[in-house]
Amino acid sequence: MKKSLLFIGTIIFLMTAILSGCNEKEAIKIQNNFEGITFESSVFELVDASLEFYEKQNVITRVDVKYLFRNIAGRAVYDVRVTVEFYDKNNNLLTIGGPKYISLAKGYTEQGIGLANIISYSGEKVSEVDHVKIIAEE
Repeated sequence: MKKSLLFIGTIIFLMTAILSGCNEKEAIKIQNNFEGITFESSVFELVDASLEFYEKQNVITRVDVKYLFRNIAGRAVYDVRVTVEFYDKNNNLLTIGGPKYISLAKGYTEQGIGLANIISYSGEKVSEVDHVKIIAEE
């Protein structure tokens, strides 16, 4: 009898713990703090970003988008999908880079740029890139 009550109590406790992590998604936050970069996310804040163009013989050959995030979700987040949309000066979508996946502890701010924080484009229309949108979504 005691074993069955303990078993049922454990099941109820585990189900409560598992379901307590379910939260409604917050509104998507859009930031425009960095030149040529727009950011969209409900779980991260963009704390640093840059758009870097690389040339070879006066021709743009690659564009790197570098970024650092802060977790503002109020909880740890896992496997957040990060993509970058590359646009020309007429706001036409050229391509989508990524995805990369990132997990951050509650309130954590990334400290340095690594390979996980760079999405590059070196395709046929790379010389037309004017601005980008970074999207981080669960």
